[in-house]
Amino acid sequence: MTLFDESIKSHQELVDLLISYSNKNGICALSQKRMAQKLNKCPSWISQAIRRLNREETCIIKTPKGYLVNIDDITAQGTFLQIIQTMEYLANNPTKFNENEVDIAKDLNIKRETLQAAKTYLRNSFSETEEPCRTKPLKVTSSEKWMKTGKW
Repeated sequence: MTLFDESIKSHQELVDLLISYSNKNGICALSQKRMAQKLNKCPSWISQAIRRLNREETCIIKTPKGYLVNIDDITAQGTFLQIIQTMEYLANNPTKFNENEVDIAKDLNIKRETLQAAKTYLRNSFSETEEPCRTKPLKVTSSEKWMKTGKW
């Protein structure tokens, strides 16, 4: 399983946990410490994950009574969809990989951190013995196929 697969899996598990512990109004009253225990993560990972999920679009809303999930499928909408689309863009435009990140993020209408995440996931998708070629397009299938199968 790649870093990207692991990241999606763990972030989706957080969203699913919030949904499963929601009351009839959709509010989950679990503390971040309790979420961390249930997911076998540290509490700081929970707060960072919520920030990551909310980077491009609000996925989890903090209310006075708890947390409300706004996006239940993180690959269909929000930050991770933006990351998938950015990975495809970079794979199909390899010369952009080393261009100015601020300019690329502005062109794609995403935050720089989202672009950096996409680049990190792409770098880590190659085996240790394989070096990516930045002059030819990478072989990456559409995000729709990935969302259906979980594989590139």
